[in-house]
Amino acid sequence: MTINSFIGTWYIQYKSGAPNTPLQNGWVLKIGTGENGADAPFLSAEGAVCVGFALIDPQASSQPVVMSTEDHDGHQVAVLRLTGEQLRWTGYYNQQPAYIYISAAETLTPNGPYINLFGATTYGDPEQVAVWGGSATPPPPPQPKKDGDEG
Repeated sequence: MTINSFIGTWYIQYKSGAPNTPLQNGWVLKIGTGENGADAPFLSAEGAVCVGFALIDPQASSQPVVMSTEDHDGHQVAVLRLTGEQLRWTGYYNQQPAYIYISAAETLTPNGPYINLFGATTYGDPEQVAVWGGSATPPPPPQPKKDGDEG
């Protein structure tokens, strides 16, 4: 995975684990899109690949942006850092320590590759871990079979 594998708008489809963690079912995660503070990828002063992000609650009427690179709780830099093939962020959410770890996996389909996004969030107590998944779109439908195709 490269940083480009993560860039896009991702929908958090499910969440298991601790309640009230920073990523909730139904939220939107923007990574590197340039919208809502999700800044494009850049190099940090140390030469690490970083990217902005924004957590959005589409059901919120007054403050849909929950946290972003531009608007966040605390004094830490709110950017995801590419570490190996994983994006990571450590900071504060509602005055509690929070950790976000995001991985991507590629699924090969007959219509080409499809990226799946997976993550884990630790919030406050180290045992308060939520595991979540998201995807930009479902995989494309299979192509109709033609005469002579096996299967």
